[in-house]
This record gives sequence, C-alpha cells and structure tokens, in this order.
Amino acid sequence: MYGQNNGQPYALCNVTIGSITLSPLGGRLFPLQHITGYFDAVGNLGGIGEATIGSSVPDVWILPNEIAPTNAVPFVYLPEVIQEPPIGQNHPSTSIQALRWNVNMMNSQLASQFIHTLQIKIQFEPENAPNTIKALAFGETQDV
Repeated sequence: MYGQNNGQPYALCNVTIGSITLSPLGGRLFPLQHITGYFDAVGNLGGIGEATIGSSVPDVWILPNEIAPTNAVPFVYLPEVIQEPPIGQNHPSTSIQALRWNVNMMNSQLASQFIHTLQIKIQFEPENAPNTIKALAFGETQDV
C-alpha cells in the first residue's frame, strides 16, 4: 500500500531542526567533530533487508552559532558520510540506518567547529516510503 501518493515517489523533503544548544552561553564551547543520525532503513535499499550506504542517504547541512542563515554565514553542507559504527567495528543494523557526518571538512573561514548552538537541515530524496529521524547524536572526539 503506497498511501495518498498513489505509488509515486513522495516529493523532496527538507527538515530543519533549530535551537540545539551544545554548550551554555558563556561556558566551554563544544568541539563538534561529527554528527551521527539514526534513520529508518526504508526506500531504495541495496538489497532485501540491507541498510547500506547506497540506500537513500539523507543530505545534511549545519548552521553553527547562528539564529538564521545570512549571506556571510550560510548553512554548511557536509558531503562525506560513513557507516556508524565504522565498517569492521560491528555488524551494521538492517532495520536502522546509522550514519556519521564528519564536521572537519567545513571551511573554517565560514564557521568554527567550536559551537554553542546549532541548526541542522536534513534533506531526504523522493521516496515511495516515509523517512523517519530516530535520533541525532553529537560527538566531540573522532573516536568511535
């Protein structure tokens, strides 16, 4: 059963999660190293029951230390995604996509990895199945 879309892919879906406080104002800045997202493993999967990197991976942008994007400080796209935990550390789940976006490739002239507040924009590709964000986690070390 495809629902109200009559078997056609759902449209592109953008979600912005704002006002995430990683450290109190005036306190020690949070040294953000990576963002880990946990999502339902749905859509164009590599094989039956497989949640793989090739399957419907959402795109992620971040806006550190700003209330709203401007021409000077826009949302910063995080292009590199890896399986979480990294391959070889554990068998990945077949029902939940766990993906890690490293923040260290950001242009340091636009934004710092030392963060008080953060906004995250997540974009899901058109699908025949609903996408769900289960959880987001923020790492301050490169360790697993």
